Amino acid sequence: MTIGQNPNRVKKKHFARAIELAAMSPSEDDRPHPKVGAVVVKDGEIIAEAFRGQIGRGDHAEFIALERMSRGNPNIEDSDLITTLEPCTQRSHDKKPCVSWIRTRRIRKVWIGTLDYNPIIMGKGETYLRNNGILIGRFPDDFQLEILKQNAEFFKYIASLQPSLSMEELENRVETMRNIITTELLEINKRGVLTSDNQRSRDLIVGAY
Repeated sequence: MTIGQNPNRVKKKHFARAIELAAMSPSEDDRPHPKVGAVVVKDGEIIAEAFRGQIGRGDHAEFIALERMSRGNPNIEDSDLITTLEPCTQRSHDKKPCVSWIRTRRIRKVWIGTLDYNPIIMGKGETYLRNNGILIGRFPDDFQLEILKQNAEFFKYIASLQPSLSMEELENRVETMRNIITTELLEINKRGVLTSDNQRSRDLIVGAY
């Protein structure tokens, strides 16, 4: 697999490991939450890894990997972070967002499995990282599809909070996720389609994080 400039020797097995970790994310409450796995790679070796909720309920995988699992590790600087979901730009309860942890830890490059379909986050995490000099990479397409399938229920929930979506549009989107083999889904992931100007929906969505 060719993935461009790759001084930390990120390999296909590292993407696969992040997805394996995401599957370990525990249920948190009666709402769907994203399943997220994160792996930190330096010189071809995994030096930290985590999944959402591994330590505390709702704790993000990137935060756990970069703070809890890597605290005091000088090798974390200039490493690559592989995360199945676009890092967040805001958290509820005054928590520090994942993009801030990434910048603070001086991560060289972030490999993103899928953009976050939450309209409050979608594309903003990637933009923040780029604006702060952090390189961005993508999972190979087959892994992206696996992540979208893994999080279909969460994306369905987020879509249901969008007042601009009709029931027919919602059902069509859910059916697309179930089929998961269409190129349309990858295009949605790349460009982003959800918008919301409804404050109640925004509050519910932030609460999901």
